[in-house]
Amino acid sequence: MIIKSFQSRLGKEKIEFLSLGLRINSQKLERVFYFLLLTFLPTQLGLHFWPGFSFIKGIRIDYLSPTLFFNDLLISSIFLLFLYNNRGKANLLLSFIKNYSSFFIFLGYLVFNLFLSKNFNLSLLSFIRFMEFSFIAFYTFYNFRKFKKNFYIPLLAGLLFESSLAVLQVLNQGSLNGIFYFLGERFFTPETPNIANASISGQLILRPYGTFSHPNVLAAYIVFSTIFVLPALRMRKKKTNILILLSFVLSEAALVLTLSRASLILYSILIPLVSFLLIKNKKLLKEGIFIFITSLVPLLTIFIFYNQRILELFGESLSKRIDLIKAAFFMISDNPLFGVGIGNFLPEVIKYYRPLVFFDIQPVHNIYILIASEIGMIGLFFFLSFVFTLLFRAKKISLIILLFFLTSGFFDHYYLTLIQGQLLFALITAIVWSKVDLLS
Repeated sequence: MIIKSFQSRLGKEKIEFLSLGLRINSQKLERVFYFLLLTFLPTQLGLHFWPGFSFIKGIRIDYLSPTLFFNDLLISSIFLLFLYNNRGKANLLLSFIKNYSSFFIFLGYLVFNLFLSKNFNLSLLSFIRFMEFSFIAFYTFYNFRKFKKNFYIPLLAGLLFESSLAVLQVLNQGSLNGIFYFLGERFFTPETPNIANASISGQLILRPYGTFSHPNVLAAYIVFSTIFVLPALRMRKKKTNILILLSFVLSEAALVLTLSRASLILYSILIPLVSFLLIKNKKLLKEGIFIFITSLVPLLTIFIFYNQRILELFGESLSKRIDLIKAAFFMISDNPLFGVGIGNFLPEVIKYYRPLVFFDIQPVHNIYILIASEIGMIGLFFFLSFVFTLLFRAKKISLIILLFFLTSGFFDHYYLTLIQGQLLFALITAIVWSKVDLLS
């Protein structure tokens, strides 16, 4: 009897031990998938589907295509592992609902807005995407203090890769193809229709894309990653610091080659602020001075050698953007409170805007106007309230990252319309919300 009792107890302890081991391994796997997501953030490998609502006047529109990205698979894996590793922790969800009730009020508004949208299917897909990146924002916020020490590593790897690829694309004056296709690089040459070229001293130069859909998105990724990676210099690891400074110089070269005016100007304003914060740490005086001096190079380069590019601000590109803004305001005036529905801007804008070519059918280049167009002034009020809360929570480096996000959002739409931009949006808001000092 005693022997059977002992065996029974031993069996239970063995099961508990195996269960503990399984949970520990699943927690490690969860973390691996998350860091893989950060590493592959710049990629856009995906499987596109083309239902009827992804066409406008018989033309396929990428923005409207339901797409299963490789990063979606990583996010799904993180979500399932997170549920498994936190099973039985109902208090975690209850605590989140209690502390962030405003988010659930906004969520309720979005559900209500679904049924008012011009195209329910498009809105439903956009809503699912919103929920996906809300989870990543929550997950990052929930774990950031634990991940902070190594958070820069995947971003540094991505920065080195994208910067190197961008420089090589310019030297090659086209895509490199091969294995890079599977990481999201698309085939292009200077003659590809609607490709981003720039005229420099009368010569047409191809702007690099990296694995992004446009040089402007590549430039934003470079600025964000640079601002985030530089504080890792505080750890005073010689080899790591050499790698960080190398990535800084290489990424700066890539940024100049993108000729992204907004990112270049913001970079030359915000990176010196980062350098001042580093200089305040006397141990990082040399690195801080080097970063400050080097950070002025992009702006000087574009003004001295690429001044024609600055003048193009007032050319055809600006005219098209203004036309889109006008169309968006007409759309808002017709649907002021609730908008046309999340994800419905493109099929609705052609009612107010007549592009000469279908390439010009694109979202308005301003996230604030885009939000008001799609989910109305009520939705914009929720978003601006969230922004002001973020501003009060931001600390030092995270404030600089937030300022870049809020300012660059006036000049483009990728934070809301592209998977890489949506991931950046989620990471930025989570890092700021965590109130963690990245320099500590």
